[in-house]
Amino acid sequence: MEIKREIYEAIVSYPAETPPEVGGIIGSREWPVIDMFVGDPGKKGPFGCSYVPDTTFLNETIRQWLQEGILFQGIAHAHFHGVRTLSDGDRAYIRRIIEAMPAQIKSLYFPIIVLPERELVPYKAELADGELVIVEDLLKVV
Repeated sequence: MEIKREIYEAIVSYPAETPPEVGGIIGSREWPVIDMFVGDPGKKGPFGCSYVPDTTFLNETIRQWLQEGILFQGIAHAHFHGVRTLSDGDRAYIRRIIEAMPAQIKSLYFPIIVLPERELVPYKAELADGELVIVEDLLKVV
């Protein structure tokens, strides 16, 4: 994943005043470089340790991005206690998102904001012959 430095900083500092398990969407004006981030405080979920996106807000943002020529590239969210890996719930949600994408979208990113370290761990997801493939990706900050 290639990302602009100011966007990287915005993402890792986003949950500064909000609890872990918040997130937001990432996008690109000039693919493949991620140069957009919109934070999402989410909705109150049944558990304190799960990110429940405000899909109405995020989908409206994605529609606006399309009008501005910005491509939706995925969703970032925070994990607490130094957890650097995707949960089973994350993987299930990623599958639903990838399967809902138009055919021209081949892959998306799902970076984790690791707290308290404030490190970004990027994961790339794609469907290959109907199978969901998720791998930790290299991070290049430009």
